[in-house]
Amino acid sequence: MHESLQASNLEVLNFCKEKDFEVCSVNVYLPTFTIGIVNIHRSPSGNFNYFIKEIESILVLLSRKSKVLIVCGDFNINFRGDTTYKRILTSLMATFGMHPTVDFPTRIYNNSITTIDNIFINTINLNSYSVYPCIKGLSDHDVQLMVLHDIVNMTYKKHSFLCQRFNEETISDFNIKTILGIMGGGTFL
Repeated sequence: MHESLQASNLEVLNFCKEKDFEVCSVNVYLPTFTIGIVNIHRSPSGNFNYFIKEIESILVLLSRKSKVLIVCGDFNINFRGDTTYKRILTSLMATFGMHPTVDFPTRIYNNSITTIDNIFINTINLNSYSVYPCIKGLSDHDVQLMVLHDIVNMTYKKHSFLCQRFNEETISDFNIKTILGIMGGGTFL
């Protein structure tokens, strides 16, 4: 959390169950509203019904405290296809005014291209945001970066930089991925 932001952790450990629903959450307090941010993980071998029940409980709790909700993480549900799990989750999220924002692959592995990570947001108080892939090569999942354009809270300007370690191993990994075409689309500098 950036030092210029006021935030508090939300106690959500009682919702956690390994593999089924792993969660952490924070409220970020802005001058005009509060953003509730939830990060989750659901194992592909986890109990989907438990996951749905608990995510609904978290959303009920947070929707009382936050005007803007962001739920992100590894859902292990492929949003690129039309599956029962995807329909159930997106329907539940829609009841809270939330929709998925990631429309690009988040995991490219062997011959598989999936979007199993996502960011859901309700846009009641947010008019402008962007979501970008951030391919770092540190995991078998790529990072998703959400930029909220209409939030101004910083009291001073502080520059942030994304850094990538360059050594023989990371350069070799980059070259192999580029040759195999698994880096995805986009421009690399």
